[in-house]
Amino acid sequence: MSVMTENKAPAMSETFEPVDFSNVHEGDRVSFLTNENGYGGRGWYERTGTVVKVTEKTVRVECDDASTRVKRDIAVLRRADWYPRSVRKFTAKPGADRFTH
Repeated sequence: MSVMTENKAPAMSETFEPVDFSNVHEGDRVSFLTNENGYGGRGWYERTGTVVKVTEKTVRVECDDASTRVKRDIAVLRRADWYPRSVRKFTAKPGADRFTH
């Protein structure tokens, strides 16, 4: 599977590591794969954003790459589809300033 990155890719200073569904909380910064498979779609690509809500079965992420047609682009990541989406969580390097969004 080839993966394309969105125009607003994670900054070079950001480090993301794989994360389990149970270790994601509101305010966490995450990246994940999504598939745009409609007519003219780009296939699998990576998105980043901030977790805005966590429930027993889903994690809602406000995406950084919201297009002009959508004011607030929210992705819903389901627990059942967690690992195929390759969800990764931002991790600050020891001694680095805490990332603020």
